[in-house]
Amino acid sequence: MDKSLIEVLAIPDGQLDEILDAEAYSQGKKAWADQLKKDPENLKLLEHSAEFFFQSDSELAAKSLQAARALDMSNPKWPAALGQLYSLDMMTSSLKVKGEAASKALEQLEIAYKLSSDMARDALLQSLAKTAMAANKPKKAKKYAEQMLRQKSAGWNAGNNIHHGNLILGLIAITMDDVGRAKEHLIKAGETSGSPQLNSFGPNMTLAKELLQKGEKDVVLKYFRLCSNFWKMGRGRLDEWALVVKENKIPDFGSNLYY
Repeated sequence: MDKSLIEVLAIPDGQLDEILDAEAYSQGKKAWADQLKKDPENLKLLEHSAEFFFQSDSELAAKSLQAARALDMSNPKWPAALGQLYSLDMMTSSLKVKGEAASKALEQLEIAYKLSSDMARDALLQSLAKTAMAANKPKKAKKYAEQMLRQKSAGWNAGNNIHHGNLILGLIAITMDDVGRAKEHLIKAGETSGSPQLNSFGPNMTLAKELLQKGEKDVVLKYFRLCSNFWKMGRGRLDEWALVVKENKIPDFGSNLYY
């Protein structure tokens, strides 16, 4: 497998689907195994192998990333990638599996955080706070969320920090039955100036749904109005959700619940 093919197979457009193209995937898998056997300490090869298997075979992806980490201990990108990989298993209905995956992800993300520069650390805070929540570590989640809100030089990421930092703190307040504090954080989350991600994919609705389940529809409707200031392409969806809420129902927030 030459260098150019290795790089092509590592990018999204070069992936082989295990189900749709089983034979080609099997051949690709064998080719990666052969190359790694020949050159097990090649960091570029290990990185691209992990990218190739990231969605299809988490065990093989983890094996490559762990090998790269052992060879390059001071580089934060390996534990950061492992944290992202383990966090994929958090997308499950099993609380046990989700908690175990979150704990593993949090451990790696914290290693990456310690090894990173200040700018890279800011980019990790959102994942750290969310993963800590999923790992049932509210004190750590609170620490990272508050740190997100203290960041003064986050640039384009500042809007994300305001939005997600407040949502994490609001969800923590919900676990403590402090609905008043949760409502305050929901409004602050909606007051963000936006970001490339928020402007495109929209706000997160996890805290809004929690508050709707407690009958707090007025604050959620206000949150929708605030979010329309930055999520201009989603105003139609926000209006649809508002109509559902006014009927004392909870909308299907779809992908906007993925946290």
